[in-house]
Amino acid sequence: MKSFKAFSFLVGCLVWALGASACWVPALPDDTIFSCDSNADCAATGVVCAPRAEQRGYCCVPTAEVCNGVDDNCNGLRDDLGEEPCYTGPAGTEGVGQCRGSRFSCVAGSGDKACTGEILPTAEACNGLDDDCDGQVDEDFDLQKDLRNCGACGNICNAVRDLCVEGVCVLRKELNCSDGVDNDQDGFTDCEDADCDTQVCGEGRTCIARKCGEGVCTDKVDNDGDGLTDCADQDCDKKVCGTGAGCICERTVAKEVDCSDKVDNDQDGFTDCADSDCTSCGTACVCTGGVAVELSCTDGVDNDKDGKTDCEDTDCAGKDCGGSGACICTNGAKQERNCVDGADNDGDTLIDCADPDCTACGTGCACRSGLPAETLCYDGADNDRDTLTDCADTDCNNQSCNSAGGCTCRSGVKAETTCTDNRDNDGDSLIDCADPDCTTCGTGCTCTGGVKVETTCNDGRDNDGDTQIDCADADCNGKVCATGKTCKSGACS
Repeated sequence: MKSFKAFSFLVGCLVWALGASACWVPALPDDTIFSCDSNADCAATGVVCAPRAEQRGYCCVPTAEVCNGVDDNCNGLRDDLGEEPCYTGPAGTEGVGQCRGSRFSCVAGSGDKACTGEILPTAEACNGLDDDCDGQVDEDFDLQKDLRNCGACGNICNAVRDLCVEGVCVLRKELNCSDGVDNDQDGFTDCEDADCDTQVCGEGRTCIARKCGEGVCTDKVDNDGDGLTDCADQDCDKKVCGTGAGCICERTVAKEVDCSDKVDNDQDGFTDCADSDCTSCGTACVCTGGVAVELSCTDGVDNDKDGKTDCEDTDCAGKDCGGSGACICTNGAKQERNCVDGADNDGDTLIDCADPDCTACGTGCACRSGLPAETLCYDGADNDRDTLTDCADTDCNNQSCNSAGGCTCRSGVKAETTCTDNRDNDGDSLIDCADPDCTTCGTGCTCTGGVKVETTCNDGRDNDGDTQIDCADADCNGKVCATGKTCKSGACS
């Protein structure tokens, strides 16, 4: 336990002072325990009165609880780690079936903590429970045919005498299928008796279709003496033809069925996907062109066992890497594709426009310098979602504010820029030179006082559209109309 030096000795000193002229408070060792009844008794900031069973409390400085045999957090209990949850089973199994997490507790004498009381997956037993925590109950047991669990878990049939038929123990009549004797006297002997179906009728032999046929299909021996060995014998159809279950006899031919174990199970010289028998090479793996191809690019698993996972695998190029198209595998890496959902779809901790993968952020929005920027400035929509619309958004400066043109965003407002089309392009009800935005009204024409004024008086054109040309237009009076000449009284002189 931790202790705290209190000045409770001063209390005793005061009592002594009533009968003595002086009082001395001795220095105390650091491990001295001072009793208390409340935090106020401990007389120091951060010091609390820790409880003790059947005793007064003691002054204590609380710290985080660790496994050391000490009451670190001063709550009266040693090595109590509180409610920190734990679970050491496979991912995805906690809370499924029987599996349950627990809380950490200290291991006595070791200084370590352990997850005690948790329930981890175990081999599936026939008991009405999901023991292996895969979401299924008793899935490994066929209650219709299992002699040890016939009709219900634990209902055992006599293996010598009975059969389990549709969940019921039924007496097996013919007990010996290789002695040449009609044991149940029903007129049928050994394999001829239906009771003997699938039963052993001799070494390496099994009763098949009312005759004693090939029972072992992996020993390269013609066990039933019909001149055919192993898979070449039709008796072996659908039976295992090698070590383990990697080879199955199909139509008198050995066929590779385990296409991910790097073993030539059917001994034809070809392994896994290189064997034409193979189409699937495991979960999210398919054999294509004689090689294993990754199908899932989001599970963090090297499904085709080529040493590369998800987007690192060239098989995943252009495929979804999570989020229904929000992430696409590109050049061996994840690439953000949805740049408006506020999510880090490619797992690089960068979201939307902050991710260099993003260039567009929706209709009328483009990613610029890591931020969304307005690019469509006349649709009345806040395309970059910054609460500013069209010209009010600084992104729109010098951009068109009209789908037909003639209008440009300037200093947060619309400005007329085409002053010769007789249209109110900026929507302020003022047209061409009548709009203060207009200064020029075309070649040889200037807006002055809200009207068009001819400024070029020697081009033979009606520049201001008033039907008067050059010096004939009063606007040209006193203006140059030719070298060394000036418009006067409607003529160039």
